[in-house]
Amino acid sequence: MAVNRLDRVNEVLRRELGTLLPKRLQLLDLIVTVVDVTVSADLKHADVYLSILGATPADEAFVMGKIFSARSDIQAMIGKRVPMKFTPRLHFKLDHTTEKATQMVQLLDEIEEEDRKRPDHQ
Repeated sequence: MAVNRLDRVNEVLRRELGTLLPKRLQLLDLIVTVVDVTVSADLKHADVYLSILGATPADEAFVMGKIFSARSDIQAMIGKRVPMKFTPRLHFKLDHTTEKATQMVQLLDEIEEEDRKRPDHQ
């Protein structure tokens, strides 16, 4: 039962943060996506995993700085939008899984294309 509750809390926070962050950050040229949220069993802490598509390391540092400086405002907004006894302390982390998956697909496409160009390919 508790795991089910945590899953629901994780999903609600992911959805709310996914809606809230783009509006709060107002970044025009970068896409910030909330990939996952993992709330601790006591509901006092939440790791928020973000993906910033098309970002350089400097862009990532800039976005993470903006998020860090706005963290207390973001937590307050979440507290108003999600009815919980305690609003978990949000810990934002970068997640490069999406970028790595995209790179892998590109590499596989390149290998497949090279394989098609080989003369002995049927």
